[in-house]
Amino acid sequence: MIYLSRTKHTNTDVKRARQCLFPLRRLKIFGMDPQILKNIYSCPIEITLTGCITAWHGNCKAPDRKALQRVVSTAKYITGAMLPAIQDFYTRCYQRKAQKIVKDRKSVVKGKRVE
Repeated sequence: MIYLSRTKHTNTDVKRARQCLFPLRRLKIFGMDPQILKNIYSCPIEITLTGCITAWHGNCKAPDRKALQRVVSTAKYITGAMLPAIQDFYTRCYQRKAQKIVKDRKSVVKGKRVE
């Protein structure tokens, strides 16, 4: 088992996301539509950034959060579209998790099984 600190994990994610920005830049140079660029952004880059965001973002240090936000800002510049900030990803992921827990009738709430 490989142990990664949050900083190393964040740096790895930032590196992967930056590598995904290169094809996005090339497509913009070739004159691709901004909506298509935004869709291409949301596939590899957004998935990379939100992979385990619920596990590590809350305990990230400020420089790590800035690095993640820089990737989003760069993608925003390339696509020319409004993209949510990294904090919005974090909030959205937690809201989805909470909704799934509430919808799951088999989950345990206050020590009692809900049926």
